[in-house]
Parts: sequence; structure tokens; C-alpha cells
Amino acid sequence: MKQQIMLKTLALFFLTLFALPVMSQGIIVYKNDGTQIQVPYESLDSIVTYKAVSENITFSVNGVNFTMVAVKGGTFTMGAPDNDPNAGFYEYPAHYVTLSDYYIGETEVTQALWKAVMGNNPSSFNENLQRPVEMVSWEDCQIFISKLNELTGEVFSLPTEAQWEYAARGGNRSKGYLYSGSNDATEVGWVAENMTGMGQHPGGQK
Repeated sequence: MKQQIMLKTLALFFLTLFALPVMSQGIIVYKNDGTQIQVPYESLDSIVTYKAVSENITFSVNGVNFTMVAVKGGTFTMGAPDNDPNAGFYEYPAHYVTLSDYYIGETEVTQALWKAVMGNNPSSFNENLQRPVEMVSWEDCQIFISKLNELTGEVFSLPTEAQWEYAARGGNRSKGYLYSGSNDATEVGWVAENMTGMGQHPGGQK
């Protein structure tokens, strides 16, 4: 049976790298308030660098527009704290991750965009093309990304786990909420507690 997964947001990145300021004991992270902190290497899980971004970019593919949101990089604590009662075992241990600037999709990949690129719509809940595409495998996603790159001349990929979590927590605009903008998942997303009926909601409504 084909593995059924939902294609999440795409992250647009450039292969151009730039150097982070480094010291022999770790890296220096410059904060928005003008201060800086030194993070020891042993505290970092990974360092990912991409070309700096400045503003959102909208692309058009066969008449379908989609927007990539500029995310300013930073250092954040990835994973769950030890006292989080809702965390799964796979979310431990919490650790520092430093990301440079990147782009991430404003919404999940919609059925409209999938159809514009692939020429078909495999989704079960297909009454509204602005809903996220579903019923696609990881292999399907790789073919989609390859065709999208050909159509746009850009280099798209699926986001890393760190990129996804950083953006979901609000990036460098995070105010310490559990989610991007709230501690209440129902205020900023569709979850079991606020879903009505079967199916999905169009992207961008929360």
C-alpha cells in the first residue's frame, strides 16, 4: 500500500552560503536588540546556513500563485522541555539549533498548486482546491518538487524539521508561546477540538 502522508510546506532555499561569526569555543549569535550571546558548539545540534532574505516572494505556476514567507534566522531551543506533559518521547532532549535566513510556504501546498504542477489531484477531500493536498507519498512529493523547480527555475525542497519548528514557533518574532502567536492551538490552527465535520479547511484561515 502506498504510504499516505500530507505534503507540508515547501522551503525555498539558495545554495549560496555565508559565514557565521565564529570563535574557538562556539558561535556568536547577534540578537535583534543589538546584544550578542556566545553559544558553545557542544550545545548546538546543527548549523544550517542559506542566503539572507528580506521580503516575501510570490510565484506563479500555470496561473496558480503561491507565496514564500521570509523567515529571519536565529537560535532557538528545539524540542520539548523536560516538564512538558504533552510532549512525546521523540521530542527530547531540548537542544539549541541555529538557522540562517530562509523562506517557507505561507500555507501547505494546496491542491490547486499540486494540480498546476502535476496535472492531477489525488486528494480525497477535493471539494475546494485551496485545501492542502493529501493522499501523496514522499516519492510523489519529490517528483512534484523536481517539476516545480523546472517550472520556476528555483530550488525548492521540503523544510528541515528545524526550519519547520522554528517557523511554527514564530521565528525570531516568537514571544515564548507554545505555538506561533498563542498558547492555545485552537486560536492559530485547526485541531480536533475545533474541527467540524469531515475534511480539511483551506489554508491561511488561521
